[in-house]
Amino acid sequence: MKTRTIYKSTGYWTQAEWDETLDYYRDEWKEQTEDPCDDAVLLDLIYEADSLLFDDERMNLNKVLDGKILVIADLGRWNGRVQGYKVIGRNLQDILSATGDDEAHFYSDGKNIRADGYDHDGRSYYLFREIKDGVDISALLDDLYNGKEISNRRLGYYTKSLAPYVASVYGW
Repeated sequence: MKTRTIYKSTGYWTQAEWDETLDYYRDEWKEQTEDPCDDAVLLDLIYEADSLLFDDERMNLNKVLDGKILVIADLGRWNGRVQGYKVIGRNLQDILSATGDDEAHFYSDGKNIRADGYDHDGRSYYLFREIKDGVDISALLDDLYNGKEISNRRLGYYTKSLAPYVASVYGW
């Protein structure tokens, strides 16, 4: 399956994406004024546009689900890697605020919704799943808390993929 980006912050942009964006804003600046433009001004424009894009993606994903969202994380911390989880709300847009990383890339891997992120501690990896109605997930959460390996089959018993919801939003 093809990986499809939902949103990625500027820290995950490729050099080509940066070059293309800088060229675009330089051209826009030249069309609007004859004043010289320094890189600091361009960066402010880019970060402002990126913030608006993030807000747009939150609006795109504003969809209330039947179940709450389970976030399973492999966290990079200053003292090593740890496994963790968090149960967040029922709105699909909540995934975009669930990581807490300075930089993040949210995407569909074709089967699931995932995110990669990083901050001053290290890189972290996230899996987002909807908790099925009527299923007691306390045993699953205990095992996640204790760092036990969770099989895809077991995960599928308690949760379901968010990819179909996201695909319906973006027409994938």
